[in-house]
Amino acid sequence: MLSWIGIGILVLAGLYMVLVDSPGEAIGVADHDLARLVSGVALLIVIGGSMFMGGMGRASEVIKQAVTWLGIMLILVVVYSYRTEFTQLGHRVMAELNLSPPQTVQSSDESGEPDVVAIRAGDGGSFYVATLVNGTHVEMVADTGASAVVLSNGDAQRIGLDLAALKFVVPISTANGTTHAAATTLEDISVGGITVRNVRALVSQPNVLSTSLLGMTFLSRIGSFELSGNQLILRR
Repeated sequence: MLSWIGIGILVLAGLYMVLVDSPGEAIGVADHDLARLVSGVALLIVIGGSMFMGGMGRASEVIKQAVTWLGIMLILVVVYSYRTEFTQLGHRVMAELNLSPPQTVQSSDESGEPDVVAIRAGDGGSFYVATLVNGTHVEMVADTGASAVVLSNGDAQRIGLDLAALKFVVPISTANGTTHAAATTLEDISVGGITVRNVRALVSQPNVLSTSLLGMTFLSRIGSFELSGNQLILRR
């Protein structure tokens, strides 16, 4: 019984730390301190349960449960450590499965290039946009309140930017306060065939941004954009 209680604590805490940004903030502790607290409580339950079972002469069962617990704790530590990457992976998978793709609405010239692209709103009302940045797929959230395109640190690495050469000196505001980003220029960004070249952008520091933002340095350089119902309409 004690083992199942401990497993429940670990699983619920692991899900909370993965799904919630800055999970320790809600209870006034740092994220890493929260992770240590949860693992410590779970470990005490494991030790207590093991001692109880050992006292009843079930040594082989104690060893089996100890190995199982160590495996579960290791998995949760790995998931928590790479929570940002897992979030980005989920968005990319959704884009590859065409769950929220840009949709060509109209094309009027002989080249066949789209004049109008519509992006449907996803869960929560955000507009997830499948883009090509320097020829590499990047899942972004369209954000008219962002003055520039902002790449997450992971996406910047994937498209081949030399992060060591960047200077993170540009102050930006986030939900967790003010931080610093690095200025760069992207060769091109394409959304459903609508392409803008030489796009000014910012690169966030690690673990600051889970999803890249399609901001005004792209949106202001296309023909026009507008919200229409549950769609964001882009015009070339």
